[in-house]
Amino acid sequence: MKKERTWKFNIVDVVVILVIVAAGVFFAFKFLQARPKAGANMITLRYEVEVPGMTRDLYEEVASFLPCQMAASGEWVDGHILSASWEPCDVTYVEISSPVNSNETQWAKADPNVEYVTGVFQCEARVYATDLLNKVGTQEVRLGRNHYLKGQDIEIIGTIRKLTKEAA
Repeated sequence: MKKERTWKFNIVDVVVILVIVAAGVFFAFKFLQARPKAGANMITLRYEVEVPGMTRDLYEEVASFLPCQMAASGEWVDGHILSASWEPCDVTYVEISSPVNSNETQWAKADPNVEYVTGVFQCEARVYATDLLNKVGTQEVRLGRNHYLKGQDIEIIGTIRKLTKEAA
């Protein structure tokens, strides 16, 4: 005579099921949470990024790609680098990264035959008004912060020196 097997839950089965359900709820909340509708509660950030000590040739090359849409972490961002202007600047020394060790830097005397400028880039981005961090992509937009200006063909680092907010 064959004995029929009945399924009984033990504590390990219950814990495994609870972990699977908790993971499902977490991912559902994380990735399916309702986002505000496009245009709802949006503000426009207009800001300037200052990049001191650029060579004039580099400035001209970067400016030739403007205006352009901004990118962050391999994705497009709802923002644009609109235009650029330059101001003269004096550079005595330049910082050079070591080709062997990227953490090591050296200082060298600036080439007197090269013209150096401070590039000033005007940017505009739309962000949610409820976001305390004013995030454009993955970067916070705040006065005095370093900011990566990234587009499809350019990437430079500067400092935010002017910021205004307007209702979108």
